[in-house]
Amino acid sequence: MTVHQFSSPNNGCPSPAKPDCAACAPGRVKNAKNNYLVSMTFRHLLYCFLFSLFAFTAAAQPVPVKLRFLSGYNLSPKIMLENGANFFVISKQKVFDKTFGIDKGTPPLPNAPDFKKEMVIVMAAMPTERITKMAFTGATRAGNFIEVYCDYKKTMTPLTYTEFPILVATLPVIAGVNEIRFYQGNNELAILKTK
Repeated sequence: MTVHQFSSPNNGCPSPAKPDCAACAPGRVKNAKNNYLVSMTFRHLLYCFLFSLFAFTAAAQPVPVKLRFLSGYNLSPKIMLENGANFFVISKQKVFDKTFGIDKGTPPLPNAPDFKKEMVIVMAAMPTERITKMAFTGATRAGNFIEVYCDYKKTMTPLTYTEFPILVATLPVIAGVNEIRFYQGNNELAILKTK
């Protein structure tokens, strides 16, 4: 007598259609656990992605930055200027003193910058005998840079003396910011590193 053994394609389950089949129960439990782990891993990755996307978007949103204007400063005659508006970013006291021709021992002006907390931005133009309008109209931080909005216009209105157009202000030192961008309207005038 010959005995024929048939292999079941359902892992030995005699009745795969029945949900309460005892032979299939361990496999169903294992599959359920695997599905749960895959689902939780996917959720975790999705949450991490959404959180990082939110953090990046929040960091890139423009945030107003306060300008503090300084008065009484003039560029050293050794500083060479080009036609139009010239821009400087100063983050060290030695560079500041050299830029403005301040000698050692000279008492500081009442509104002197504090380079532990501030950096200095300068807009200057060549000496002229015509009225030159200059302004920093605002500043915002976006990511790793600060945008400074400027207004510069050299008029045809004559003066009876030679003017040395200059505008000096401070920006707060902000961790992660390493670039200052100067704009007039949509026109990019200059991009300078903070150090």
